[in-house]
Amino acid sequence: MKINSPVSRVTYAILVMNMVGAVFGQDLGERANFGASGFYAYTEAGGQYIPNIPLSDINLASGTESVVVDGTNYNISYDAKLQNINISPDIGYNAIGGFGYQINKNLSLEIECGYQNTPIGSATSTLNAAATLTDGINTGDASLTSNLTFKSSGNLTQIPVLMNFVIQNRDDRFMPFAGIGLGVCPTTLNTKTTQITSDNTTLSFQGTSVNLGSVDFGSVELGNSQTSYPFMFKLKAGFDYQISPAFDFGLRAFCSGITGSDFGSGVSSELYAVIGLNGSLKFRF
Repeated sequence: MKINSPVSRVTYAILVMNMVGAVFGQDLGERANFGASGFYAYTEAGGQYIPNIPLSDINLASGTESVVVDGTNYNISYDAKLQNINISPDIGYNAIGGFGYQINKNLSLEIECGYQNTPIGSATSTLNAAATLTDGINTGDASLTSNLTFKSSGNLTQIPVLMNFVIQNRDDRFMPFAGIGLGVCPTTLNTKTTQITSDNTTLSFQGTSVNLGSVDFGSVELGNSQTSYPFMFKLKAGFDYQISPAFDFGLRAFCSGITGSDFGSGVSSELYAVIGLNGSLKFRF
């Protein structure tokens, strides 16, 4: 899904308008025991996990070159790319703060900002390279295929800014809720020291293949920092427990979808998910 397409932008706009329409179509009744103003602040923190980040193919090199050897002109066409790229992050953490307004007994709107940090862990990819050499009469084809593994000390940091629509049952001290959020999620991919190894490397020339086995390329100091500004949609559910009319504490689980990440230099991801579990504290004014 390309979030920057006109259809996607219209879809998001319709969804937001439907949310707002549903909110203001509700009975704005009394806000008993919600605080004098109806406003509240909350904070939450906990762990998060990104199961997988699939990246689009990365073109490393391609083109056509001409060389002259002993008076004969040779044309060389070549192409090399990384395919089937998947990042498998480790367990990370997040912290969130926000403000909300209790519209009526069961509905509220929130604006929140958070910080999320996830170690990159490891990544896998397939390197496919091919070349064709011709002198106009004879042609030779060569190819190289290798399964690569990257282990990085880098991380993925995110600062999501969202507007949430929350429905909550407030008939008792134990108050379950569910909510949906939309917003933007500035994301920075930090690739620091990376160890690269290859497995099952196969070199083919004119139909003859040779397996070169595994190769350890050692550690490479990349030191790159690339930032993207994708859209985020978030689903959350959990409960609050009312300690007093002004204070609640609770537990909440969330699942976020991040779409349209473009870090530049050909590194991009169309869609991946973040799931987490947080403890929370809410204060009503």
